[in-house]
Amino acid sequence: ARGGAMVYEALRQVPRVRIAPPQGAFYSFFAVDGLTDSLAFCKDILQNCQVGLAPGSAFGQGGEGHIRLCFATSEARLAEALERLRRYLA
Repeated sequence: ARGGAMVYEALRQVPRVRIAPPQGAFYSFFAVDGLTDSLAFCKDILQNCQVGLAPGSAFGQGGEGHIRLCFATSEARLAEALERLRRYLA
């Protein structure tokens, strides 16, 4: 999917992000180095960047330190969200 490729290309360049190319569906699940409270992190991103993400902790204890991003949206909207997210993570 084009959206998955956009997410991968945008976030793989961020030093503290560890991401693999999405393998299907319309989600990307990536790790953020130093992240210990994914729920608080996602709330902060929503408040400061207006980008909605799912905390990895919602997917079980092994998901903590990760974030899930849904890329089922228009390319223009996704590009804007990725730019905001990249600035936040830099």
